[in-house]
Formats: sequence, C-alpha cells, structure tokens
Amino acid sequence: MGHDAVTGMVLHDVLIVLAAGVVTAAALHRLSVSPLLGYFLAGFAIGPHALAFVDDDGSMRALAEFGVVFLLFAIGLELPLKRLWVMRRWLVGLGFLQVAITSLAIGLVAAAAGFGPAPAIVIGGAFALSSTAVGLQILVERGELASRHGRAAFSILLVQDLAVVPLLVLLPHLGRADASVGEALGLAAIEAFAVLAGIALVGRFALRPLLHAVARTRNAELFVAAALLLVLGAAVATQAAGLSMALGGFLAGMLLADSEFRHQIEADIRPFRGLLLGLFFMTVGMTIDPTTMATNAAAVAAIVAMLAVGKSAVVMGLARGFGLSTAESVRVGLVLGHAGEFAFVIVTVAASFGVLAAQDAQVLIAGAALSMALCPALDGAGRAWAGRRVEDATAALDALADELRPVSDHVIVAGYGRVGQVVGRILSERGLSWIALDADARRVAEARRLGKPVHFGDATRAEVLRAAGAGRARAVAITLDRAEHAEHTLHAIRHAWPGLAAVSRARDPAHARALVAAGARTAVPEAMEASLELGSHVLDLVGTPPDVARALVESLRGEWGPGDGARR
Repeated sequence: MGHDAVTGMVLHDVLIVLAAGVVTAAALHRLSVSPLLGYFLAGFAIGPHALAFVDDDGSMRALAEFGVVFLLFAIGLELPLKRLWVMRRWLVGLGFLQVAITSLAIGLVAAAAGFGPAPAIVIGGAFALSSTAVGLQILVERGELASRHGRAAFSILLVQDLAVVPLLVLLPHLGRADASVGEALGLAAIEAFAVLAGIALVGRFALRPLLHAVARTRNAELFVAAALLLVLGAAVATQAAGLSMALGGFLAGMLLADSEFRHQIEADIRPFRGLLLGLFFMTVGMTIDPTTMATNAAAVAAIVAMLAVGKSAVVMGLARGFGLSTAESVRVGLVLGHAGEFAFVIVTVAASFGVLAAQDAQVLIAGAALSMALCPALDGAGRAWAGRRVEDATAALDALADELRPVSDHVIVAGYGRVGQVVGRILSERGLSWIALDADARRVAEARRLGKPVHFGDATRAEVLRAAGAGRARAVAITLDRAEHAEHTLHAIRHAWPGLAAVSRARDPAHARALVAAGARTAVPEAMEASLELGSHVLDLVGTPPDVARALVESLRGEWGPGDGARR
C-alpha cells in the first residue's frame, strides 16, 4: 500500500474519531451526563465491532495513551513532594495493601474457576489495577481530588501504576520453570531506580534553567513546544526503563510543582490533555466486542460483578480501616471497582507468551472494557448513597477531627471568602499555623487543590469548631459575610470556650458593637475601614500632609468605635 493511501486511511480515521467526539461531548453537555460513558459508547459505535467506521489497527490506541500521560502530568503539577510526604501513610499502607490483597483474592477466584497457577497470577495482578484515567478524571470533573476520599483513591492509583513493573517483568518467566524470577525483578528494580534518579537529577539541575531560557525568548509557541518535550521526554524515559509512561508524566509534573512555571505549563497542555483523554476513552470503547460478550455472557458478567462488588468491597474495608468514614470508603471503593488500561496490556502480553489462551484473553479484555464503561454509573450510585446517609455529617466531623488532631496552637479562620483568604495569607506570611472552615464545597476544593489548609464545615456549629480543634486553638478570626452567622459563631465560642479570643468582621459600626457585646475581642466594620482607607488616599492625592491626614482618619475612626472598629 502506497504512502498516500496509508496517510488517507489515517486521516479518515482521525476525522471520524474527532467528529464522534465533538458530537458526543456536545450532546452529553446538554444532557448533563458524564462524558466518560459517552466516549465509551461513541468508540464502540464507530469501532470495528459495530459500524466499523474506524479500523482499530492500534495506531489510535498508541496515540490515545498519551492522554493518560498528560492527565498524570497535570496531577503531578498539583502535588509537590511535601504533599506526597503527608500522604505517605496512604501510599505505603493503603495502596500497597490494596494491590496485595486484591491480587491474592482475584487470583484465588481464578484458580477456583479452573485456571492454573500462572494464569491465576496474571489475572489476579491484572484486575487488581484500576484505570488511572477513568478514576482520576471522575474525581477531577467533580472537584473531589483534594477531598479525603479523592486523596485516598489517588494514593491507591499511584501504587497500582508502580505495581505494573513487577507484573510485566514476571510475565516472560511464568511459563518457564528454569528462570529466576527474583533475579529478573532485582534487575528491573535497579533499572527503574536508575531512571527515576536520572529524571530527578535532570529536573533539579536542567529543567528550570532550560525553561528560564525559553521564557526569556517571549515566544509562546516555543514555550508550548518545551512543555510538550518535557512531558513526552519523561514518558519515553520511564517506558524505556520498563515503567509506565503515565508514571513518567506524573514525575515530570512533580518536578515543576513548586516552580514559577507551573500555571503557564498547565494552561498550555490542557487542550492536548482533554483531546487525547477523549480519544483514549473512545479507543477503549472500540475494544468492546458484542459477539464475544454474547458467547461468553456468563463469564463476562462474572468478571464485572467480581470487580464491582468484590474489588470494591476490599477497597472499602481497607479505606475504613485507615480512618475514612463509611461514606468516604464507599466512594473510594466504587470509583476503583473496575479494571484498568493496564489490564489490556498485561493480558495481551500474557497471551503472547502463552500464559493465557487466546479465547480466555478475549473474554478477560471484554470484561475489563465493560467494567471501565460502567465506572461512571457506579460512582454516581456511590454519590447518591453517600448523600442519603444520615450518619454522614457525624462521620465527616469525626474525619475532620482525626485529620486535625495533631494541630494545636493554631488560628481558626471561620469563612474562606475574599476576607478569609487575606487573613490566611497574612498568617502564612508570619509563619503561623492556621486552618479555615467554609461551607462552600467548590471553594474548599479549589483551596485544597492549591495546598491551603481549608476544610468543609459550618463554623456556626460548636461541634464543627470542636472538630477543628477550637479547644487547642490560640484564636478565631470570623470572616463570615452574613451578620447572623458571625453572631451564631460567637455565641457558640463563648458558650463552649469562654477563654478563646475571637475577632470578627462586621458589616457596619452598629454591627461591630453588637459583636463585641456578643463576645468578640475586636470587631472591624469592613465598609468603614474601606471608606477610611479610600479617603486617606484621596487626601494624599490632593496634597494633604501625611500627619494631618492620619489624624483626621483616626478622629473619624474614633467617632465610629474605639480603636480599630470596636473593642472590648
């Protein structure tokens, strides 16, 4: 086949995939449905097992894998090393135990179903892994990656990516009795450590100077090219060492998480990430073969049920044991209760080495693809169930109290709107410990994504303040914008912790005096202070001497309330 013919076929496939993706995304946006399921269905519809508009020869799948790389790179940008250190308990404990226990359980089920030891090991290892692309995309879409269950799910997914290495190394030896599996694993571990250390060294000593040099050119196209080179270079390096390309993307993101280039690079790669992720989900849909599913319906259904029920139950139990609430544990279990993209790789490689029969491999791949397609529905069911739990409020408070138990001698900022954010920044600049409470879930998720110590909770309730460590706090800064909420918070503090100092934002001078009467040490009328500051600048503009302007401002402030607003 000539070069022009091959180019024409590839262009035809790209146009079909793009058209299906655009139509699907537009339709699902109007229907308020998760786009993941739509991409799966669109991929199935245009794939070789349905309308056959696209001949899935593997070229699309190879391109789509970069969508997962870009997703992990973006996640890495939000996770500097200091945050991973905070997550070490979940990474080392929860993640490792999930992979070990789930692999063993599924392997035993496979052995009971008639598979030999080698195929059972492959099946157990392959289906212990979940889809990084699907799981993280769901959490990112819903703004839940910074939540406790989001961080737990991410920790498990990261350990699963690392677990791919020994599995892939093990496959060629499973059918050979004379091979030393331990030696192969040792060599792979040395090679993996070398490449990871190399990436870290290059990132430490070469990446930032390179990006500084590119930034000085003020050439936007060159900066985008440098960002793509960074992501793809790290992915290729880890792949060459036997690790996953996605892990390389994640490491590259982490290296730049604390740099001044983070936000610009994130904006530059976002279009590539979205496009390639959509393509990835569509290629998974193309693998769904209805003939194989119909012929082996019982086996495929058993695989999906084993993952949705059995694997989810293992994850739920472990999450509960690591301190998550029941509702959070259910969310983690259901968002990970499916197979992952690495199942396709492991099963295919195992079949090529003769460890799995070709027919068995087809059934396993069909079950894996169907479980991934059902993941958004499972997560939706988990969200609905968690939302109906009466105990959820108490569990959330227990989780908050557990998370903040080590914190003491801190300042509690009640409300994290524009005023609360300024207060938090001032405290951070002074190196003081603080935590904020806010009842806006989106605001909390955004703040936590940026690494701020902000937690979801209604600061007007004494039990929420108690969970936030009010009994161990130095002071409370009330920045709530509704007058009655500030008063309720003060009443709760004075009743439970009469010695705890509190300052409050006030609506006007009369409100400031009411807050002081309710127990505030100081209350600052926001409108008054803004007016005095503006008036001071006007006096400066018209040439008033600074001492005269200062005396006039302080005189007016004294008329409205003693000191800065009102004080006790």
